[in-house]
Amino acid sequence: MKEVLGKKNIFMLRVAKEEFFAFFAPKENLNIEKKNIWLISTTAHNNIGDLAITKAEVEFLKDYYKDYNLITINDREFYGVYKKIRKNIKNNDIIFIHGGGNMGNEYFVLEWQRWQIIRRIRNNKIIILPQTIFVSNNQNATINKNKYMKIAKEIYEQENVHIFVREKFSYDFIKSNFANSKVYLVPDIVLSLRHKVKNQRKNVVFCFRDDFEKIISNELVQNIKDLISSDYKIHKTSMIYSGNKDVLEFQNEIVLDKLDEFSKYKLCVTDRLHAMILCAIVGTPCIAFNNHSKKVEGVYKWIEELSYIRVVDGFEEFKIALDEIEWRDSKSFVYNVDFENLYKKIIDISLEN
Repeated sequence: MKEVLGKKNIFMLRVAKEEFFAFFAPKENLNIEKKNIWLISTTAHNNIGDLAITKAEVEFLKDYYKDYNLITINDREFYGVYKKIRKNIKNNDIIFIHGGGNMGNEYFVLEWQRWQIIRRIRNNKIIILPQTIFVSNNQNATINKNKYMKIAKEIYEQENVHIFVREKFSYDFIKSNFANSKVYLVPDIVLSLRHKVKNQRKNVVFCFRDDFEKIISNELVQNIKDLISSDYKIHKTSMIYSGNKDVLEFQNEIVLDKLDEFSKYKLCVTDRLHAMILCAIVGTPCIAFNNHSKKVEGVYKWIEELSYIRVVDGFEEFKIALDEIEWRDSKSFVYNVDFENLYKKIIDISLEN
């Protein structure tokens, strides 16, 4: 492992492990009588998209695995409870690992947590919930691409591991590079959420990234603003929660508040995947740009039949979408896409003998 990760990354992971172990106590909600499902590496940080994923995962597991006791372990407390997982897991327990966009060599702390579970638990079914994988050679990569691919192939081809991905870019990548893995294509789990709209729509909201995943230029954002601002007031929002509420205690409330917020606007312009998805759920017209991993474009394929959601590339395509989408009259669209049969694949795979 040291040869693959390098001394610097081993040190970083060791520090993270010690910090997590020191500050977070083990869970005590094991159920000896019932079968358990373990949902591991859920979100304990302030990214609202990731909080929405956790909310959707918990609701999905509670709805479809009623005979099981649900144990959630977030990404902060992982190391504090890791030995407890290995000690207490039963033969008929199922391991679910949090989905999102953190497979690959950029968000490596979560990837490393996933590797620890898979390497050491070989007799229980492990389900990786809908993910995007992205492997890069740029400065955002925690480990070299070749080193990453070497160890990832070994781990993701393990017999008891089932990988669910949310877009075809990831599906094709895994099929090509981890040929013996078990991989399945399903929608992003947040698309399973529903929310009643209760706001009057007015104005326009911008929700853009401010991190290394951003590829849209400031010049393009300004051009969009100049095009719209003469007729509509433009608000700005973020998918990073900056309030005073504890994200673990108030996770559901934070996600619901963001859904309500998006439902207030005539139009959202974004490069955030889950801003687009939350707008789809509340029927708010949205024009989205890609990010560097193309996950926005990839997940959009599941909802491209929704006339009020568009993914565009560049200013000219944006102007066309702006004219074609019916957003100026404050119309509320209905989110009527049903993915239950597709999500059933997760249930079938996890429960089959």
